[in-house]
Amino acid sequence: MANLAFDRNELVVTRTPEYEPYGAATHLPMIGELPGLLPGEQFDVVFADPWHTMCESRLALRWAIDHVAPGGWLVVHDCWPHQPELLGPYRGSGSPWCGDTGWAFQELARAQGNPWCVIDDDFGIGVIGPVVQTCPAPAAPGAAPDAAQQWDWLLAHRDAPWLVTPQAWFAELQAAHAH
Repeated sequence: MANLAFDRNELVVTRTPEYEPYGAATHLPMIGELPGLLPGEQFDVVFADPWHTMCESRLALRWAIDHVAPGGWLVVHDCWPHQPELLGPYRGSGSPWCGDTGWAFQELARAQGNPWCVIDDDFGIGVIGPVVQTCPAPAAPGAAPDAAQQWDWLLAHRDAPWLVTPQAWFAELQAAHAH
């Protein structure tokens, strides 16, 4: 596989008042300001690792999918937690936390008309792409299920066809590029 090079990249970081271990990050925009950042810009790859509340994850992922160019990819971190303790509300620094990001990714991925999967590696890597069309966000989504309900759902879907290993994902990409 050839090395990829990108002409440019942009880093977009939002302020998370719930977690500012080094003091208030007033120089960063709040999540509500995200829709106004880079209007009309599109990228071949957008990587999102939002603050893991449902509200922040939904806003960040909506912004991210809207900034993926046709044929591009959305990559999202923390979409397949491997322990129930990784779900639910924030418990403080020093421990891993996936919160509701995986649930928000599932909502978005299922609402799209694009291929998608979750790679079962590093707390789950959600991938949507190549993006052919961007569909509206899910209609009036409610609150995410609580942590216990999310964990039960994850256990029930451990053998879902959209959950792949890193090796299977890489092999599929190699086969697709061999043609």
